[in-house]
Amino acid sequence: MPKVWIVFLLAAVIPLTATAKPYVSDPVLLKEFREACRQRQLSLPAAGLQTPLASGQIGFFPLGVMHPRQTRFSFTTYIKNLKKELKRSWGAGLLYDNGRAAHGLKSPALGVAYRGQIYISEGHHQILAALVRGASTAPVKILGDWSDLTREQFEARSRSLGLSYMQDAFGEASPPVEWCDLADDTNLELARLLTYKVQATWGEDGPKILSHEPSSLALKNRLRGGYTNEDLIPYPAALKLNGGTPFLEFIIADALTRAGVRYKGNLPTRHKVEKYLRILKKANKKTSPYTRLILVDAVMPAAELPLLKLIHEPLQQQTCTLALDPSAAIVP
Repeated sequence: MPKVWIVFLLAAVIPLTATAKPYVSDPVLLKEFREACRQRQLSLPAAGLQTPLASGQIGFFPLGVMHPRQTRFSFTTYIKNLKKELKRSWGAGLLYDNGRAAHGLKSPALGVAYRGQIYISEGHHQILAALVRGASTAPVKILGDWSDLTREQFEARSRSLGLSYMQDAFGEASPPVEWCDLADDTNLELARLLTYKVQATWGEDGPKILSHEPSSLALKNRLRGGYTNEDLIPYPAALKLNGGTPFLEFIIADALTRAGVRYKGNLPTRHKVEKYLRILKKANKKTSPYTRLILVDAVMPAAELPLLKLIHEPLQQQTCTLALDPSAAIVP
């Protein structure tokens, strides 16, 4: 049986129930994933795109021209996303772009075009899932075509606009890697467990929260189950507001890693989240305004988010506005 189908079937049988602990990376399954990924990547045409791409354009593009703009990922999150996709489309195969794509145009990744290639800034787990599922194309929204820049200028602009995260937890630069060689960082899953996606509007009295949901698929499953046990109640520490700071989960994960935290698979209790919040508040004082986290004042159950008082700083409203439309930031 081809390696790609081994990983495909293994992912399908991994339990992801409301009472199970969030899945923590299994080294055997991770090895199988890497072998399957490399096998698929070798089969993809690598020829570059021939025409400049318009900013804001959404379309299906060859996976062979796509490259990650991060050096790590959460294998935990990848497995959960893949399992969700398999459950939704089991037996249906690839449903988009005439049987070439695993996802439709309503859920594109985000990327920047550069000299015939596309560098993905958001949607890495989706691209990985498409690759291993056997897709040859994927939907991407183009944030800009920077082919007129030198490579050094391209990298500098990517960093300044938060469209790449090529560093380790301690801020040391990491060399680019391809999809199959992304390092597994379990603290990225912990960061998602601590983060809620929030849609809000701003007024004279501050933000009004319109809706909120967990960043973590595990938490979404728990909440659907209606559990009220104290150990299953989610306690957010950070907010991804109206799209949020790019690579938000990396900023959170790295702050925790530097403080010696290592995620081991359990849903954080209120006591743990209070500890993590103290770490994040301390880290927040040392970072630039455009990578600063939006944190809760004090730990509370997620159900109380509409009553939330945010830590407000002058530049945060600008940051949130910028994040509403990433393409607006790509203006020379």
